[in-house]
Amino acid sequence: MTQDLIWALLLSWGAGIDLYLTVLLAGLVGRMQWLPLPSELSFLANDWTLVLAAALFLVEFVADKIPYIDSFWDAFHTFIRVPAGILLALGAAHGIPQHRMFLVALAAGLVSFGTHGAKASVRLALNSTPEPFTNWFVSFAEDGLVAIAYWLFLHHPWVLICLIAAAVVIAWLTIYLLLQFFKKLFRFLKPEELRQENWSPRPKRY
Repeated sequence: MTQDLIWALLLSWGAGIDLYLTVLLAGLVGRMQWLPLPSELSFLANDWTLVLAAALFLVEFVADKIPYIDSFWDAFHTFIRVPAGILLALGAAHGIPQHRMFLVALAAGLVSFGTHGAKASVRLALNSTPEPFTNWFVSFAEDGLVAIAYWLFLHHPWVLICLIAAAVVIAWLTIYLLLQFFKKLFRFLKPEELRQENWSPRPKRY
């Protein structure tokens, strides 16, 4: 796997968790010349891009730790994180043959939507708890996970690939399990089931 494809994998995965931190760290990696950015994404190392990404990350850093606000933020960012993850992956993989670009876009969409969906679902479940500390812990853990992913990219890229692959599988499994949980929690009975539950034999008259 080429370095550009690893960039595509990392950016699409990170965008689903924390888009602004992902962009900020990618820009810093390119700016510090620790790794070359793909040519189509060289703008990430631009001063204005770094400042904007840092400002938006600070906003998300606060919003992500407030119960219910974090779920609203995640719902709104469904329309931002997933498309951004796809676009970043396409920019990173710009050099591959054109007939494979659709596969890159499809894979990036599955990765971004999987990580974003798992994050949003877990946060929604955590908001049912009365204390905010679990939100804070999970939020710090998500940011730390993105930072560790960049460290692995710099030093152990193949470990990063394996961990992201495992994380995507776990993310989709988490989405499935939480959907089953919410389906049971907010289960609406069908008309025939309501009739069966409400039906009771009439008392006999003598």
